[in-house]
Amino acid sequence: MGTSLAGWANVFRDRDDFADLWFTTKNGSDRVAERVRLETIVDRPR
Repeated sequence: MGTSLAGWANVFRDRDDFADLWFTTKNGSDRVAERVRLETIVDRPR
C-alpha cells in the first residue's frame, strides 16, 4: 500500500469504527483500507 500511517490517522480521526477494524483485523485490513478510501472520497469531495 502507498498510504502512510499519517494519512490513515487523518481518515480515522472521525472514523473510530474503521480504525478498530484496521488495527484488529490483519487478514481483512486491505479490504477495510479500500472501503475507507472509497468512502472518504465520497464523504469529502475535493
